[in-house]
Amino acid sequence: MKLLLALVFASLAFGQGVVTVSTTITATAGTGTGALVCVATPGVAAGISTMHVVCTVGTQTVHTSDSTVPSTPATAVTIQANSGTNAVTWQLTKGNPTPDGWSVAANGVMKAGIF
Repeated sequence: MKLLLALVFASLAFGQGVVTVSTTITATAGTGTGALVCVATPGVAAGISTMHVVCTVGTQTVHTSDSTVPSTPATAVTIQANSGTNAVTWQLTKGNPTPDGWSVAANGVMKAGIF
């Protein structure tokens, strides 16, 4: 599964990408005024792992989503935002049995973590 994810994310490598992680996860695909910037806020409510994602190009919001990790172990949900040749892809994965995880790729540059 990890190899498949790596291949999918590698195929998205169009241009420069940066992913930073603190209390939020910021993925930047591209540079300058045309860069696609996505900020995700991971959380856990009532035992369910969630991810709120907002993507912008300049001052324009181009994608907003609220997703939950699937309930079936070892499955994933994928969220993708595109702007021109820039792409950010999020994947939320249900642990088997725990922990739940996330991964993000910005133009092919990838980071991953757990909730």
